[in-house]
Amino acid sequence: MTFRTGWAGVLALWGASCAGAPGGPGEEIYFRCAGPLDSRYLHLRADGSFQFYFRAHFTTRLGLSGTWRRTAPDAAALRCEQWSRQVLADPVRIRFGSPWPRHRALVREGLERVLREHPDRAAFERGELEEEVTWDEERELVTGREVVTVVPLSVLEERVPRSAVERAIAALDAYEQGGDPREVQVRIHRHRSTEFVEWIDWSAYNDPRPPSSVREEIERLEPGETLADVWTVLAREDFERELLRGEPFKFFKRAGGK
Repeated sequence: MTFRTGWAGVLALWGASCAGAPGGPGEEIYFRCAGPLDSRYLHLRADGSFQFYFRAHFTTRLGLSGTWRRTAPDAAALRCEQWSRQVLADPVRIRFGSPWPRHRALVREGLERVLREHPDRAAFERGELEEEVTWDEERELVTGREVVTVVPLSVLEERVPRSAVERAIAALDAYEQGGDPREVQVRIHRHRSTEFVEWIDWSAYNDPRPPSSVREEIERLEPGETLADVWTVLAREDFERELLRGEPFKFFKRAGGK
């Protein structure tokens, strides 16, 4: 099976086969998120399953896996038991671990406590909000049962209006009404000859990037440079060469040498 890239790639493939019906496109599709020290890979399989991989130097390990379905000519939904979609109430963003119902209750309780204890405050510092909804809990890890620190809240600005905290609480209350929390949405964009992934409500192992930022970085790319920390479409032969055959690991740098 040959995978097509460029304008005749994922967007054209999905647009030609969507026809308004959800489900996998019957094609093997590959993505890579390159970093300076390691790379992450995503394989959307024709049978409707997906698998994440990680590679650093000559070491490869499996990441999360699950199922996927196409939802539009340029979009898909991925479902995994080990994740849950983010709560977005900018500048407040909340990520849950597993079990997400317990984490949602703890975050909501913390945010309500802040509002209740400071009824006259019009805004809050980022640090105090993040600290209020951070806790320690025991988890079963590869090395055994250990205590880990859970930090579900991230804030994009130094000061957060009271109204944003209230919106976050409302979003927590409506969390399940938006569908299965374990299903996250992705959208494929194309700029010049590059097709890249926008993760709508999950960070996919790295901080989310707005599409406008990715397009600007594509414009700055010099010969020999590759997008860093961006999920881009990968040809099947490159996926097999880099990940399955274990050829020497290539380091990537961000446009502008960063």
